[in-house]
Amino acid sequence: AVLRGWRPGDSFDGKPLRDVFQKRRVPRWERVRWPVAAAGGKLYWAAGLGLSAAGRAAGFPPYKADSGSADLSYNEGSVKRDGAGRKAPENPGVTGAQ
Repeated sequence: AVLRGWRPGDSFDGKPLRDVFQKRRVPRWERVRWPVAAAGGKLYWAAGLGLSAAGRAAGFPPYKADSGSADLSYNEGSVKRDGAGRKAPENPGVTGAQ
């Protein structure tokens, strides 16, 4: 399996990954960097979702909290928002014109 970003048309356990993202309220701008492990057109793992049925059937080991793996799940609380609900700029004091 290779680690790559998700692609439109990917599905996870029979559900379009796009629908899973929408249900979990993952913003579109965040989806472009969402890591998945895939091979032969099948998704075996997706960040925040764990192993798919195909991954378990292929014999991939389950995630263990003490394995030293990073938690790649989406946490909307980590995204800074402005008063209108938009993503706040990374450096609010820096402007394009100098």
